[in-house]
Amino acid sequence: MSGEPQSLIEALPNAVTTFRTANGNHDITWSDSVVIGKVTSVDPGSAIEIEATKPGEDSDGGNYREVDFDDPKANSRSVLVTIDVEWSKGTEDETVQFRIGAGDADPEKYMASLRGLGKVVVLLDERENGRYKGDLFPRGGASLIGTVDTSGSIVFPGLPVEESEYLGGIDTVAELRLQVAKEAIRFVRGALTG
Repeated sequence: MSGEPQSLIEALPNAVTTFRTANGNHDITWSDSVVIGKVTSVDPGSAIEIEATKPGEDSDGGNYREVDFDDPKANSRSVLVTIDVEWSKGTEDETVQFRIGAGDADPEKYMASLRGLGKVVVLLDERENGRYKGDLFPRGGASLIGTVDTSGSIVFPGLPVEESEYLGGIDTVAELRLQVAKEAIRFVRGALTG
């Protein structure tokens, strides 16, 4: 089963999406927690070099090996972002750390831009398996890391303007907290494949 939440409300930790399939219903919660707090540090995470499995083959899906974060051979890097939690739903921790991929960005500039975000809101999801099992990742990647200004307004600078309907009118901390305070928000969809 694959897919992504179709709105910010569906991505909240108190929302459950039910997929109806020929084999029965399957419930998914897209995030484990929502956190509001100040970014206090951004540090190098890990880096890997992905090797093609055959000469001339694209490197996607090939073997990989860990390399130094600054190694120019690295095809993929992740950074670790630490937040001092001011408010949260789904975690009792006073600080949280999550991992986020740096994509094709210059890693030093990317880390500096994350450090400059200040107060943020982020939906976090714990990896259940794979290489980063147990690590937290932001739902929606960098596009759904919102900045919070002194008035409590939330802006998602990485979300393209044409996708602003995804937010469902949630543009303040008060509106976000109101949605998260609801007992359960349910969504029902047909089967997804992939």
